[in-house]
Amino acid sequence: MLLHLLVVPTFVVASTCASAPSYKLNVKYDASNFFDSFDFFTDTDPTNGNVSYISYPEASSTSKGPQLAKYDNNKVYLGADSTQHFSDEEVANKQVFRKSVRVESIQTFDTGLFVGDFEHVPGSACGVWPAFWVLHDNDAARGSNYGEVDIYEGISLNTANEMTMHTNQHCTIPTENPDNGNCLDPEGVAAGCEVDAPDGTFGDEFNKKGGGVWALLLDNKNVKIWYFENAKIPQDLRDGNPNPTKWGKGVLDVTPKGSSCDMKKAFQKMKIILNITFCGDMADDKKEKTWEKKCAAATGVKTCAAYVGQNEHAFDEAYFLINSLTHYLPLE
Repeated sequence: MLLHLLVVPTFVVASTCASAPSYKLNVKYDASNFFDSFDFFTDTDPTNGNVSYISYPEASSTSKGPQLAKYDNNKVYLGADSTQHFSDEEVANKQVFRKSVRVESIQTFDTGLFVGDFEHVPGSACGVWPAFWVLHDNDAARGSNYGEVDIYEGISLNTANEMTMHTNQHCTIPTENPDNGNCLDPEGVAAGCEVDAPDGTFGDEFNKKGGGVWALLLDNKNVKIWYFENAKIPQDLRDGNPNPTKWGKGVLDVTPKGSSCDMKKAFQKMKIILNITFCGDMADDKKEKTWEKKCAAATGVKTCAAYVGQNEHAFDEAYFLINSLTHYLPLE
């Protein structure tokens, strides 16, 4: 179960006035270099999704169906399959694994400003679970070095983005839960603490606004996430000279106090990751009954796997269309 931080999310209304930059570009991923800069993860989904993550050669091929990874009008397209129909027998035998992609940056990052500029994110559909996140480069080492920030994440018919932090023993941050006073991710347990952005920030509702930007700041003192719909992206960010001090309060805005959090140790060697999975530990959480609470009634289908396997066109909009992913470092 996720623990909620003591943070009140608010929309950000950013000034479009130009301001002096406080960050400089470190790296930019776009249609000029994206697929040379990311690895395709092809192992079994660690979140137990009904998904088959495929390689770049297969995802970019046109010989076995629509491309799931390509450059499209000078943008980066990453999608999930919406053509394969699974039989009743495959559903009964738990053989529903819809093809999709999970990409991880080759370069790793410690701190800085991470910006994802999206024209389109996976649309709202029962069973879908997309994410844009950063993760310590050894995700098997849950414990001493484990660090994760989920910048953009949600499931099914949600209309609000769910941002989550997972820290290690180097960082404790107060939460509302009296049984766990921090965002610690215990070994083998998907803990962490979550902040919900306002409605209209996830899935179809995000896309209706013409896309937008999610930005994460990790520095020696803060963890902050901002959301800007397309029409309200700050001019300094559009110009490539971001100055987050002018952006106001983030939808996630945490400044650990005292010596409770060593940010340099808590977040290091982070990979940038994007993926689209189905069902799994979040969209089909058996304990929380996430499928039963909303999608069982909405679809008339009893199980997430059955719906995902036999309603392929529900996922026609299950794709990211990325203008760019950028990382900035503070000016010295």
